[in-house]
Amino acid sequence: MPSDPKIVRRARLLPCAALLFAVGHASGAPAPAPAAVDAARLQAADSEPQNWFTGGRDQGGTYYSPLASINASNVAKLGFAWSYDLGSPQRGQEATPIVVDGVMYTSGTWGYVYAVNAATGREIWRYDPHSDFFAARNPCCDLVNRGVAVWKGKVYVASGDGRLHAVDAATGKKIWETDTITDHKQPYSSTGAPQIAGDVVVIGNGGADIGHFGVRGYVSAYGLETGALKWRFYTVPPAVGQPLEHPELAAKGITNTGTHYPKVGPVVTAGGLIFTGTRDRKVRAFDVENGKVLWEKELDAALEGMPAVYEIGGKEYIVFCAAAQAGLTAATQGPIRGAYVALALPDGVAAR
Repeated sequence: MPSDPKIVRRARLLPCAALLFAVGHASGAPAPAPAAVDAARLQAADSEPQNWFTGGRDQGGTYYSPLASINASNVAKLGFAWSYDLGSPQRGQEATPIVVDGVMYTSGTWGYVYAVNAATGREIWRYDPHSDFFAARNPCCDLVNRGVAVWKGKVYVASGDGRLHAVDAATGKKIWETDTITDHKQPYSSTGAPQIAGDVVVIGNGGADIGHFGVRGYVSAYGLETGALKWRFYTVPPAVGQPLEHPELAAKGITNTGTHYPKVGPVVTAGGLIFTGTRDRKVRAFDVENGKVLWEKELDAALEGMPAVYEIGGKEYIVFCAAAQAGLTAATQGPIRGAYVALALPDGVAAR
């Protein structure tokens, strides 16, 4: 283990050991600026297979690595390289690490952020979001955090009490923070990984699954440089008798934005869109610049899980898992008839 005193060393407890088996190194080239990820570099992710730029590695979130030096002929010889003990607080860990130019950026309990030398496991810095401990009662499933977003020298993370943080990737110092929660009297929390979409960082929240105290979910977008709120879309309807906040939907006669049990996380595309769905069978496409609903479709079954976007023969598809009936209770749901539903532009409609 490294001798750096900043690293917490506990032989008895490894709540989340990051295991590294191989890492590529560039030689002779000047060291890049920390976390220098941008749109051009992300689009060309396959030309840098040594990096893992996003939660799913690349722009498409494929979770596929082109690296092949560890393969079927030698995997039986795979050995332990290093571990990094997250130390306290000793709670659940669920983040997917990001690796950029030899540095691993990841998150832990409460939204702590860690920058680690990906070749040695040596801590470079750690960031404490100083979360409000009283918010620990709100998350349904421990104080986990699902990961960070890395973009143009900054690391973005949501802390469990609902604040969104931008951290300097070089120093671990806070650049800005903003409160994403609209009502702290309700049991809101934030455990998801932020998503970069154009010039904004997008984050949702948790709390809809806290029994009869369930909160009203929404998605918010904040400026990458300042943390200023750019737009917000409520994924569930307002209280009975209250007006809908989205005039573009009201103009179409739509009075209900979804269900009180949203299930489908957002997927961002290079076409400037955010796709998401809800368990009342609605699929929607939002404009990443302003959060307006550009398209909506109702399917025959409710939506579960995150969609995937892919291309075959030059034609782009988005596929959803329609895994349940539209009922929201065990008494009304009935048998689950699962299906995958793919959507695409009709033949002859040109991409713009």
